[in-house]
Amino acid sequence: MKQRITVTVDSDSYQLLKAYDVNISGLVSTTMQNEARRLRAERWQEENREGMAEVASFIEA
Repeated sequence: MKQRITVTVDSDSYQLLKAYDVNISGLVSTTMQNEARRLRAERWQEENREGMAEVASFIEA
């Protein structure tokens, strides 16, 4: 599902990307997806740090 949002960007960057026919909506969407994926992975690592340490110590033993 897509959602319309409003963002404020640097004018020079916008003009350059527009001049090169960059799909700005696609670029923003991909960037947001990548950041969401990174944040989920970071949260998972934090939530499972203790369990991963236990697994690592079990493997080392």
